[in-house]
Amino acid sequence: MDFYIDPDKVRQLCAANEVAFDRLEMIEHDFLSFQSDRKYDLVFSCGLIEHFQNYDELIARHVDLLAPGGRLFIEIPNLRGLNGWVQRRWDPQNLAIHNLDCMDPSRLRDAVHRHRLDNVQVGYYGRYGSWLEQCDQKPWRVRATYRTIHYVCRKLTRLVPVETRLFSPYIVITGVNGVAGVSQSPVSQSPTKSMPPIRAA
Repeated sequence: MDFYIDPDKVRQLCAANEVAFDRLEMIEHDFLSFQSDRKYDLVFSCGLIEHFQNYDELIARHVDLLAPGGRLFIEIPNLRGLNGWVQRRWDPQNLAIHNLDCMDPSRLRDAVHRHRLDNVQVGYYGRYGSWLEQCDQKPWRVRATYRTIHYVCRKLTRLVPVETRLFSPYIVITGVNGVAGVSQSPVSQSPTKSMPPIRAA
């Protein structure tokens, strides 16, 4: 699931993860009204819920589609740190289509806590990352300043390898749909490292 479906990107993702493209069923539908009798072993989205004000309802829809034992994975950008400053300074139109209120791990933790999920973890992910869409089309001073910031921050976060609100590019939510009657595990502040990796295209 994403804000839109790009078949070419899906093909690249399949190839990177050695999955046959023709095994996929792509469904393009309003996520909030979508109904399915099927439940899924993995429900994930990248760059979706932060485009909505009712992000807690989006999280609930993810959980509704999980099979017993199914895994939840939600990734959103962290635009409340340095990357947000970059967007605010040089790409405010892009920043404006994001709900910054949901980019708060404590708020996300409260939203996820209302569901019966085990091994829930919510936290910043990645030491450093930023992006500036159509950077090559910006004035040369903008390009030079942004690339200098990017270079310095990459070097700095290699020396101090921590995940923080200031530098981390993403916030990640993970959890497992526990069997009915099993108590929920405590909510951790850091994203899980134990899930099998999904390689980017």
